[in-house]
Amino acid sequence: MKNLYKILLFLIIFNFSYNNVNAQTLESTSNTGYFYVGANLGYTNFWGDISPDNTFAKFKDKFSILREPKFAAGLIFGYQFSPIIGSRFNIVSGKTHSSNDIVSYNGSFTDLSGQLTIDLSNLFFENWQSKINVYVFGGIGVMLHKSNQIKKSVAFFPGGLGVKYALSDFIDLTFETTLHYSATDMLDSIDFDQKSAFYMMDGIRFTSFGLCYKFVNSGKSLKGDGLKIKNLVW
Repeated sequence: MKNLYKILLFLIIFNFSYNNVNAQTLESTSNTGYFYVGANLGYTNFWGDISPDNTFAKFKDKFSILREPKFAAGLIFGYQFSPIIGSRFNIVSGKTHSSNDIVSYNGSFTDLSGQLTIDLSNLFFENWQSKINVYVFGGIGVMLHKSNQIKKSVAFFPGGLGVKYALSDFIDLTFETTLHYSATDMLDSIDFDQKSAFYMMDGIRFTSFGLCYKFVNSGKSLKGDGLKIKNLVW
């Protein structure tokens, strides 16, 4: 447990220290950066040994992405360095479920991670002016997991795809799907293959809608070089 706290503390310090350093640099040069916060609600699907068809690669039917869903929610605290690159600290908490004809699994989790975001729309299209942007993200974090009264903390690797729609200069509507890929094959306390390769580890898929508030000055375009960070009192 002490190691978990050390890892969590490192992630928080690294994320916000890196943000502050880059924020100062960008503010003194191109003035294109801004802080943002967000919240999202959605559902999870479990990827494990009990129901291995709950994966991105193996769909038994076209609605399998909705199989055995459980509620989850998340919070995001981030900084956008430029129209392309950003970083964020992400918290997700929810429940998971999986079953077959023999056994069933119920669990809960809370994970914390630091992530890098890349805006594909601005990366591949110069002077992108649409209200809709597509982005990808990935990182590393710590997952606190509980199932069958067994608690464990494991490293995990979040990665996914998102789409955001600008409702205004300040607010984005977001849709994201993320695979929280753990470094263990025992989240469901079952390991059918004792020699499972890393790509066979358990994971949790989180699909959500959310809202994001951007701390930017009114009247400044997020696409231009004139964007300045809003003066805030923390």
